[in-house]
Amino acid sequence: MIRLGRKIGLVSGKGGVGKSTIAANLAVALSRMGAKTIVVDADVEMATLHNYLGISPGKVSLKDVIEGKAYIEDALVEGPENVVVLPAKMSLYEISETKIPEIIKIIEPLADIADIMIIDGPAGLRQMPVAMMELCDDIVIVTGSDISAIQSGLKLRLVARAFNTNVLGIIVNRAPIDLGGAVIRKLEEVFEAPVLGIVPEDRSAKLGLKKIGPVVMTHPSSPFSDAINRIAMGITAPTTMPSGEERTMESFLEAYQRKYGRVDRRRSANFFTTLKSELSKQKGGYR
Repeated sequence: MIRLGRKIGLVSGKGGVGKSTIAANLAVALSRMGAKTIVVDADVEMATLHNYLGISPGKVSLKDVIEGKAYIEDALVEGPENVVVLPAKMSLYEISETKIPEIIKIIEPLADIADIMIIDGPAGLRQMPVAMMELCDDIVIVTGSDISAIQSGLKLRLVARAFNTNVLGIIVNRAPIDLGGAVIRKLEEVFEAPVLGIVPEDRSAKLGLKKIGPVVMTHPSSPFSDAINRIAMGITAPTTMPSGEERTMESFLEAYQRKYGRVDRRRSANFFTTLKSELSKQKGGYR
């Protein structure tokens, strides 16, 4: 189980693997479980996270806060299921070269108030790895099941090792249904990290975007949603979890409850309002 207040960066070695889709739906799934969740849209080249959440991006961003034009609470947007969204709207150069200390200073207090902060980083291998490795406590590598995506993901693994950044695990998205245990074990071997989840190729993921909302809400019973919920439970649950092919969402929940008590889904209720209120009390330190 990760420590509360951790900043988890979702990264991918190439575009088109569905990283932002995973980030949006994972944030919603975590919040529905009761985790106070903030998701930062740092995918500056695409900046489409709000589409997957079914919300407007907002007029104020992290960039405005850094430039002294706004307070951090002005940049926050209320997402579905009590998720708090922070758009970045910054170029890769601004993030990578000049603003890292300021960004960390601003988002650190947010991470301390939240249980989990998901940072949706840009895809690719240019300047992004340096920024994400410095910003995040842990990273999750999102990859496709094709050779090109896996090879690009492995390059990110090497960058993480160079920066001594913890790789929480990998998520294989749009995987064929028959992806077997031998393949999963091989991935864990070459990445030297656990496979957090296999998200199958699922038509509902595309339909969810057309409906303008997270798939875990528009299609809660879909294979995609089931995989995301399992990943969310695995991230928040203890490391000693039921093993084997019969591991289910219920067994995750039971193990979590045995060790930590009842899961209170109301815990994240009104998080957006309470977070903004808390920040307003401390304005001097957040601008």
